[in-house]
Amino acid sequence: MFNSVVRKKAADTLCRLIWESLTGRKYRRLRSEIELRCYGPDGTLKWEESGPNALVDEGEEYFIKVAISEQLSVPATFYLGLSQSSESTLGETVTLSTVNEVSGSGYARQGINSDGTDWTVSQDSGDWQAQSKEVTFSASGTWSAALSMFLCTVASGTSGKLIATKDLSQSRTLYNGDQLKARITIKAQ
Repeated sequence: MFNSVVRKKAADTLCRLIWESLTGRKYRRLRSEIELRCYGPDGTLKWEESGPNALVDEGEEYFIKVAISEQLSVPATFYLGLSQSSESTLGETVTLSTVNEVSGSGYARQGINSDGTDWTVSQDSGDWQAQSKEVTFSASGTWSAALSMFLCTVASGTSGKLIATKDLSQSRTLYNGDQLKARITIKAQ
């Protein structure tokens, strides 16, 4: 049985094929990717990974309401956080209130200001993209295991909007002195 992420990717591929064959124009959608690197207390690279993440329904709604109808405004800061749940468990209808956030000494969501300093907007192969600055999570104790990363609109709590989630390749635990460096790229493609 297909999970919701696989169904969404299949539906997107079908829509792209139909759109391009009927209109002769390129099918566009927002895509994003998260890059992660974890360093131990001595500065050695422990692991790294990158890959596409999924805009959840709430994130898609958020972009439309900000860009088209102005029903919502751009927050002063976006935040990256870590979750103990996987994207496949969360599904595309997940909201910030259902994210099971990582805990541990020193854990906090990391802010990316909504400005031209923390985000670089540019063209990549003819497509527009916004790439965030690199943020650093610093563990001062052992954290609960993370299965995914997320982008949201609030520093803590569940009152904001969940924009995107990204499964990690495996369960990841940060230990005292570890640093996790992360950045997100959002691209209209």
